[in-house]
Amino acid sequence: MMDERTEGRSDELPIEGHVDCPWTSYSEVVRWGRHHGLPWCIHGNEFGLTAYVRAPGNVCASLDLEVSVHGGLTAHDGQWVGFDTAHAGDWWRRSHLSDLNIEPGPAFDLLTEMMSSLRQGSPAWTVNDVQAEVVQLADQIHDLSQLDSGGSAQ
Repeated sequence: MMDERTEGRSDELPIEGHVDCPWTSYSEVVRWGRHHGLPWCIHGNEFGLTAYVRAPGNVCASLDLEVSVHGGLTAHDGQWVGFDTAHAGDWWRRSHLSDLNIEPGPAFDLLTEMMSSLRQGSPAWTVNDVQAEVVQLADQIHDLSQLDSGGSAQ
């Protein structure tokens, strides 16, 4: 159950809405929001999207062992933890990235071709899929923070 949820696209909300997201100096923020009061953001790069949630300090140390997210946690910067969509079998349609104003780099087509044999019917990622996954990660972090602070998970 969501107690608070805000979200936006980079063309809808002012840039100040995500200044505390990590890695903004080299990676475009395409969507951000809050879920259970936890800030989350989605970044785009030449290979796809990565997503992050800022975890409360009381649960940061145990996250690698206690959360389940696509491909496992692949990023950690202080309290920000996240995952990427550049694992074997992951793929993006060039048009999906272009719609987000992300221009795939020169290696995109080569990587897409190399990964095609690993897809085995996997659907292409979309920004909505990544948002659903990052919200699930926020749910898990919220539940862990409630347990760690003596509350009960919902």
